[in-house]
Amino acid sequence: MSVEVDADEHGRLARETALFLSDPSTRSNPYPLFRRLRENDPVHRSDAGAWMLTRYNDCLAAFRDPRLSRQDQAELEFDILLKGCTEETAQRALRTSLGMVVNLEGSNHARVRRLVTHAFTPKAVAAWRIRIEAIVDRLLAAVENKSEFDFMQELAFPLPQAVMCELVGVPYEDHALWTQWAARQVAFNRADPSGGVGVASARTAIIEFRDYFLDLVRKRRNALGTDLASVLIRAEEEGDRLSEDELVGTLMMLAIAGFETTANLIGNGMNALFDNPRQFDILKADPNLAAQAVEEFLRYESPSRMVLPKRTTDAVVMSGVEIPAGQSVLIVLGAGNRDPAMFDNPDALDIERTNNAHLGFGAGPHFCLGAGFARLEATILFKAVVTRRPDLKRATDTVRWRETFVRGLEELPVVGRQIH
Repeated sequence: MSVEVDADEHGRLARETALFLSDPSTRSNPYPLFRRLRENDPVHRSDAGAWMLTRYNDCLAAFRDPRLSRQDQAELEFDILLKGCTEETAQRALRTSLGMVVNLEGSNHARVRRLVTHAFTPKAVAAWRIRIEAIVDRLLAAVENKSEFDFMQELAFPLPQAVMCELVGVPYEDHALWTQWAARQVAFNRADPSGGVGVASARTAIIEFRDYFLDLVRKRRNALGTDLASVLIRAEEEGDRLSEDELVGTLMMLAIAGFETTANLIGNGMNALFDNPRQFDILKADPNLAAQAVEEFLRYESPSRMVLPKRTTDAVVMSGVEIPAGQSVLIVLGAGNRDPAMFDNPDALDIERTNNAHLGFGAGPHFCLGAGFARLEATILFKAVVTRRPDLKRATDTVRWRETFVRGLEELPVVGRQIH
């Protein structure tokens, strides 16, 4: 059923949404805006031309509807990133990025994902538990005697960075390169690509990222090991295997998603506990609730405000509103995951919430490949933190959210007792 929108409210929503999409830092708490969109204009067309879906059922349907194509939208972004770029090396790098599994659809997506999935089966992920526990133990030991430190820099980022470096089979020091490349790509405003925000920086980062992994793949072909690159090189099914560009693109995608999203899941979750001390106390009293708490963090404060935009290949109807073919569509996770039609008391953090069918990892054919790793890393870390450092408190009353497409903190200074 379509929604009748008050003209004045529609105008206010249009202005506020346009500002939010062009500069996310203007709204550190976007949830009141998301609620108003959900109630008054759930299929909102922004001034930038993108349509925003804010109801849970619409978001879920969009994930599963083949008429909403990430590949078509990625090609549009590719044209923007390629504009004015004539160097063949740069063009090749951007085409590799375009061929990432996250940017593919249909049979191409199914084929690459089938080959890549070998490295992300539940059994493959579970085999990392002991190693992840050892990394967490080392990180917590390093802050054991610190009465003050940055949770993001000491725990939230180092854990997934260390896991990904070991998984891929490269020195831990290389995470510094990955971090800057990922940050520059994340800063490219896909919600409003016409604005040209971060285009040159993102393009250069993609080129450098590709060169790094191209070199790695070529080295591994001459000396296969047990790392992810080697597993993907070996991946073969019925005579089919990944091309060099597909290998490199997959590694680029996993490197970004493998630590950036997980780090923000951890940081956002810790911050949510500080904002909700009663929930923090519940987790301290029963650390075995950590896995359930992680699911609630994914719902309550999704690491991504929105997923990568999709494009309609045909007209699609959502909540009674027709979105024509050839339109960019944003699935707003932060809104869908707080829809009262799906979740009781959705604006409240409840780590004991059950049947938590959140959309934090997406849904349908593009469900997050690395979900198992993210869940395992975050669960192990939160269980260890509330057991070994239950004294931690946030050092400031306010936090600074990053000015990017993702939902993550610039820093999270914490204080606690100093252990002698």
